[in-house]
Amino acid sequence: MFLRVIPSVRMPIGHAFFDYRLNEGTAHRGDVLLVPFRNRLIAALVADITPTSELEDRAIVLTQPKKILKLSDTVVDLCVEGARECFVSPPTMLNAWLRHVPKRLPDYEPHAPAKDVHWPKDKPRF
Repeated sequence: MFLRVIPSVRMPIGHAFFDYRLNEGTAHRGDVLLVPFRNRLIAALVADITPTSELEDRAIVLTQPKKILKLSDTVVDLCVEGARECFVSPPTMLNAWLRHVPKRLPDYEPHAPAKDVHWPKDKPRF
């Protein structure tokens, strides 16, 4: 399985998507992951998930990627269309939105609710 991601870095127009091979773990469209990019880890938005890629031989392998955020599918389309309307690349648009990622990330997955947010089963709600 291949992930087409939009990295959160400033880039010229014409550079938008980068392919990564996902061997282990899960990712969904709209997830913001930490991916290796130019000898460092950066945030990247998963734009598409495909079974094949044109750049299969050069794709970097990801195993158990660290998820930072879980965004809606429409955010991907909004990022691409907003970049087109503003005459910038999608990575530049995403970089303007995210700015920086905290150095310490929580241990739980962002789309999984925290354990203490559910109402206790033994207590009535009203």
